[in-house]
Amino acid sequence: MLERAVESHLCRRVKRAGGEVIKLPVREHAGRPDRLVLMPQGRVYFIELKRPGKKLEKHQVRERNRLLRMGFNAFAIDTKPGVDYFMAWVTNGRGR
Repeated sequence: MLERAVESHLCRRVKRAGGEVIKLPVREHAGRPDRLVLMPQGRVYFIELKRPGKKLEKHQVRERNRLLRMGFNAFAIDTKPGVDYFMAWVTNGRGR
């Protein structure tokens, strides 16, 4: 499975839940997550999509940790079940 299959699944699930997925430009900031998920009620999530089984690179871990310290929600997702888990977390009221 390719990263784009995970991305397509994320986009479908977010849209079905009333949200939007924005692809962020990466050339301006190395390590920045590549997707921004906007959900109803002003909820915002940074998502780094990876090919199944691939781990975050060091600069991506640093950036995710920086976002978490600032109080943002930041995730790395590498599978369709990972997308489903994220969406269950978001839609069950935990992702506020």
